Formats: sequence, structure tokens, C-alpha cells
Amino acid sequence: MLFIKMETKAFYADVILPLPVKGVFTYLIPSELRSKAKPGMRAIVQFGRKKYYTCLITRIHSISPREYEVKEIINIPDKKALVFSIQIDFWKWMAQYYMCTLGDVFNAALPGGLKPESETKIRLIESATDPGELSSGEEIIFHFLKARKVSTIKEINEISHVKNSLAGIHSLIGKGLLEVTETLSGSYKPKLQAFISIALEYREEKTLLLMLDKLSRAPRQKEALESFLHLTKKTKEISRKSFLTDRLATPNALDALIKKGILQLTYKKMDRISPFHQKIHHLKKLSGIQKKALKEIRDTFKSYHTVLFHGITSSGKTEIYAHLIEEQLKKGRQILYLLPEIAITSQMIGRLQSYFGRKICVYHSKYSDAERVEVWNHLVSGEQEDTCQIILGVRSSVFLPFNNLGLVIVDEEQENTYKQYDPAPRYHARDAAVYLAHLHHAKTLIGTATPSYETYFNCKTGKYGLVELKERHRKILLPTTLLADTKEAWRKRKMTAHFTPELYEAISEALKNKEQIILFQNRRGFSPYIQCNNCGWIPGCKNCDVNLTYHKFSNELKCHYCGFSVDVPKICPECGEPGIRTKGFGTEKIEEETRLVFPEASVRRLDLDTTRRKQAYQKIFSDFEAGNIDILIGTQMISKGLDFDNVRLVGVLNADNLLFFPDFRAYERTFQLLAQVSGRAGRKGKQGKVIIQTSDPKHPVLQYLLKGDYHGLFYSQIEERKNFRYPPFYKLIRITFKHKNQQELDISADIIGRELRKIFGMRILGPEPPLISKIQQYYLKTILMKIERGNKVADAKVRLQKVIDYFQEKKISPSLRIIIDVDPY
Repeated sequence: MLFIKMETKAFYADVILPLPVKGVFTYLIPSELRSKAKPGMRAIVQFGRKKYYTCLITRIHSISPREYEVKEIINIPDKKALVFSIQIDFWKWMAQYYMCTLGDVFNAALPGGLKPESETKIRLIESATDPGELSSGEEIIFHFLKARKVSTIKEINEISHVKNSLAGIHSLIGKGLLEVTETLSGSYKPKLQAFISIALEYREEKTLLLMLDKLSRAPRQKEALESFLHLTKKTKEISRKSFLTDRLATPNALDALIKKGILQLTYKKMDRISPFHQKIHHLKKLSGIQKKALKEIRDTFKSYHTVLFHGITSSGKTEIYAHLIEEQLKKGRQILYLLPEIAITSQMIGRLQSYFGRKICVYHSKYSDAERVEVWNHLVSGEQEDTCQIILGVRSSVFLPFNNLGLVIVDEEQENTYKQYDPAPRYHARDAAVYLAHLHHAKTLIGTATPSYETYFNCKTGKYGLVELKERHRKILLPTTLLADTKEAWRKRKMTAHFTPELYEAISEALKNKEQIILFQNRRGFSPYIQCNNCGWIPGCKNCDVNLTYHKFSNELKCHYCGFSVDVPKICPECGEPGIRTKGFGTEKIEEETRLVFPEASVRRLDLDTTRRKQAYQKIFSDFEAGNIDILIGTQMISKGLDFDNVRLVGVLNADNLLFFPDFRAYERTFQLLAQVSGRAGRKGKQGKVIIQTSDPKHPVLQYLLKGDYHGLFYSQIEERKNFRYPPFYKLIRITFKHKNQQELDISADIIGRELRKIFGMRILGPEPPLISKIQQYYLKTILMKIERGNKVADAKVRLQKVIDYFQEKKISPSLRIIIDVDPY
């Protein structure tokens, strides 16, 4: 009998690596993993000679690549797919539209705990007992590893008294004393909680009574067991933490009972997502005008997939959102509710949780990596129908694994915080959310009191639907707005600190009436810079082309671009004189001056420096809502979507630094920001008041603001944009060149600029240095492309990419970094 050996068919997986490399890579699926491997699962692979990465399988096939030798997949850690095919389609669109790699998108999409990376471990070889002759540095490393057994390069580098530790490590490896291995680190670990229960053999009453008698000589153990039995009559088990927290037993007594086998310890997986135990409330009844707006939204959704909801501040947009969310929940569909700032989520969580309870999950960077992994896992599993049906989050929420998305709400859509600037992908969450909803056949509602000109233009040209709500809830009047002339007040010497007479009197009156005040200054720190009064010296950052900002609390000069900081000099290092003075003002200085001018008031500050901790926003907002804060000072964090009953006055300390910023959107953004911050005043009951301090009260933008004329400013600006080839009529692509050598940067940028000009002609502007021409020791130059809307944009991207690829393949300047930013606004 003949036995014919049949070759088994080989299977391969195309994978995305979490690296900025183009395309996908193909790996062989070993026979033992063949039944496990499926698209959307993670795989552990070796990339390069030693490094290991967590990648994502996108496709399984039987075509062997010819360009390179195929490596095997090492492991597949998942039992089910973590990413759905619709997400991979979304990633591909994002990589193509924003001109980045799939690896960039994958890296941004998955929480860190789902993609552990390679870490170099260094250990002492067991047989290395006699090191022989070593230098002092080698000896320190040798004995450090002898004590630790295993370590990392980072830990060894932190041994402060070892110079050039890397050379010492290589020398010890060469002498056969150390070995280097690569392991995966940083993976997600579930939260485990210890529970105590009675051991099986002691669950009969007779056996238990005998044991209690035996414990008479150990009174603390007997007391602990009696306390346990009393507490667990119904539950049969209790968490170790709560048992010890209630001081019902000492840790030693409890451990002794476990060691004797009387009590047993078990570990249970616990959810990091905070449970909601409060009472669920019914949705508030809508007013007549709100009902009308809700009906218009429903009707407009029949003709348009995307609708702009243009409602003035305090018109009750959130309550309308809640009714739309409830409709989707009844259909069993998911909702993504996007917000531009973590600060707003803090207040919005409470409002929506009172309606929807556990169905709400929050997703943003202040949450730990493990918490974000658990939100991801909840969405993938879909096991608990009452959990994570509504995602409330910031821009990164668009990457979550939705499988039945019905509605996307983009609140305060005009905010620039929806744009990701660094690292790639440099996406805009509003535009990405619209495409995500399109993939899911869902609807998108874009809500704001001050729409971006692109969105409003899309409505006027018939791309989006439009619903307007022009009346405040309960017919509350919009706040009165007053322009205070700082130039005139300084001239007449009527300024009190940085307060004009109008603002000073208004604050005094509000405090007298027990009303709250918000003061807005869009610059943190104490002072933008310090200057020597004698020679004019201004301290700058050694890494960036910017002045250092003075922070009084820490008594430091800080760079807000690279983090470099130095102590404040007592005398000028240039002329040796002591005449150093602060110039300008930030939120920290306003806080100090407010405390001095209004000593009876409770003053707090809300900016990046005061909200670095996870619950910092919530604490400040809770105190303000409870009336424990009279005056809240802040940056643009306080301008968006916050709702406080007792705020009667909003003061804008300096509108000039917004108006005169060199950007084609300066007027648009000034109007939006001032209108939004003004909308925080007088939201309940009595009419509010807004005082805007400026040196140019007759400025056209401020005049439009006084009249509340959004449409007037829109039409005047849109005409300028058309004439000068700006969005929404043209698409912008910004190419940034970075190099540590300025001469090489100039040569390389000019070469690429000439090549692009041959193709695109007058559509290319630059290369020119940007406003800040050096950041983190890199010199910068930029080219701006202006491309007509339509099919030409996709073609322009392809041709641009070819020029960049050709330049990089020729290795004309290997150290040059090229960054492409599509829609850089």
C-alpha cells in the first residue's frame, strides 16, 4: 500500500504594526494557531532582529510574499476579535485622507494596555560568579544586577553615579557576564479583588462549633471568625478590604485563619467603570419651542444624514440631545456624544447619568489606560446590555469599536480642540465622526451656538441640513454686553490692577448681591515674559524660539512648548542690574490681583496648571455650583457648554490678544469664543451682564458681537476667504520641515518647494519659517498648499506624496523630518 504525503496549505496574515511604516506586513500563521487566527484579533510578532510588537490581523490568505522572508506569528492573545471590519475601513479612510500610515492610526486607536511593546531586559548569567577585573562603573552595574537579578537599560541609566552606563553594559555582555532578552511589557491587567468565604469542610454547623472551641486559645482569631460568620449570614462571602476596613479583625488574625484552612481566599475580576447607584430620573419636558426644534431635527434627518443644530447659548440644546438619545436606545442602538474638552465632560456626566445611569461610559485621557481598556472591552463584548450604550468622550472616542452606532452628537463643533495636531494621525474629530456615522448608516447632529464657517457653508450649499433655535430656554434674555476701553482707562489712570472702572464696579455689585462671576483670560501663567528694565533683556527658551512664561506659584520660568524651566534670576544676566519686571498678564496674575482687590471673595483658577489631576475639574465645578467659589478665573476651558445658575457677570480681561492673532480665522474664532464665554452669564432667572475689555471698542468683530450678528460676520468673512483662496472654498495642506541644522533645513525645503511648484504652480506658498521657527531644538519651515475643493484634492495628495517619497528614497537629507497636515486648523 502506498502512502502519499500531502503538503498542508500554508496560511498567512496581513497585519498592521503600531509603527509609522507604510502598508501592511505578512506573517506565516503556524499550524497550532491556525484555528485561532481571525481578522480583528491581535497577534504578537517579531519585527526587525529583536523587537516584538502587538499588531492587528486585517486579512488571512494563502499568498506568500516574494519580497522578503516570512516570519511566523509568535502568539495570538485574543479569543475574539477586538476590532471590527468597519473600524478597519474607518482607519483606512483616515490614513488616506490625512496622509499618514495605518500604523499611525492603529497606534492612536487602541489604548496602550491593548498593545504591549518590546522591552529590553538585562540579567546576570547564573554562572558569572567571578567577574574578574572590572572598571568601577562595570563593578557597580555587576553588583546592581546581582542584587536585582533582572533589570532594564532605563533602570541602570538611573544609577546616577555611573557614567556612560550603556558602554558598561556592552562591555559586560562582551565578557560573557550579562545576557539580553526581549519581553513584552505594558499589557492590560484586570482589577482583582480578594473575597473571603468559609472553607467547604467547615460549612456544617457541628464542625464549625468544634473549630470555635479549638480557637479559644487564640481569642483574636476566634473573634475574627465570629465577626465573619455574623456578617456573612446571607452573603456567604465578603471582600477582604471591607472586612479589614471595618476593623472587625486584624490582618494577622485573618491571615492565620486562612493559613489554617478555616477561611479561604478567592479573587474576582472587578469592573473599573464606576457603578451608578443613584435614582434614574425621567427626561425633562420640553418647552414648545424645544419640541418644535426636535421635530425639525427628526424631519431634516429624513433628507440629510448630517444636520447642524444652530441654537443660541442657554437655548436647551442638551435636553433635546437627551430626547434623541432616548429614541436611539429604544431602537437598541449606540450613541457617541463628542465634547471638545475634558472639562465639559465633568459636568455633562452628572446630567446625562441622571437620565441614563449605567448606560453612560466616559472615555478620555484623564482616565487610566486600564479604565479605557475596559470601556473598549465592554463595547466589543456587548454582554451587559445596560452598560456602555452611550459613549461620552473627547476626540479619541471616534476610534472605539462600535458595532451598532445609531447617532453621533458633536457638541460645540467649532472648537479647535477637536483637531489633533501631534502626533499623527492629525485628524479632525468632527469630520472623522461624520464619516464614521456614514459607515454605520447613522445620523450625525452637529450642535453649537457659533458654527464654524465650513459647517455653516455646508448647510448653505445643501450638503448638511440646518435647524435653528433662536430663543433662550424659558425666554430668558441674552446678557447685555458692554465694551470697556482699556486704552482710555490707562490714559486717565482709572485702572485698578487690570480691571477697568466698568468691570471693577460690576464685580463689586455682583459680590454685594451674592452672585457669581467668571473672569476669562486666554493665557495661563503669571506673566507671558519678564524683562530687564535697564537693558531690555528677555529670557528665552534654549530649545525653542519663544519667551519663557513666568509662573509665580512655582517661581519658575517655563516653556509651554518643550517643558524647559529655569529659576527666576534675581539680577539680569546681561547687565548685572536687579531691575527685572513682569510684562503682560496670565490667569495666575489675575488670580493674585483679584484676591488683593476683592479680599472678601472666594477666588479659584481653572486652567491647565490647576487641573492636572483626574478629578480636579469635577472638584472645581462642584465647589462653584455649590456656591463655595465667588469668582472663577480661567482660560477657554470655562467658555464651553458649562451651565451654572448663579453666574450673573462674565468679564473678558483682554480681547485684543484674540483679535490680533496672525491667522485667517482670528475674527471667526474671536467671535465664537467671546459669544460662548458670554453665554455663561444669566442662564437662569435674572438677565446676565458681559464686560469685554479692549483697546479698540470700534473693531468690527466686537460690533458684530454687540448686535449678536453671527450671519453678518459670516458673509463678510466668507467673501474675503473666497478672494484669498481659503476654506471653505479651498482645502489647505501644510507641509512642515524639521531639522536640527538650519542650513540643511533651508536647502531641503527649497528643493521640495521647487518640485511642488513645478506641479502645482501658484497653489504653493513657501517654504517660509512659521510664527515660532524653532521648537525642541528643531528649526522649522512650512509650505502651504491651497487646492480647489472637489476631485482635485485626492489627486493633489497622490502627487504630493510621490514628491515626498522620491525625496526620502534618494536620502538627500536623511535627518529631515517631514510632517503633512491636512486641514491644519
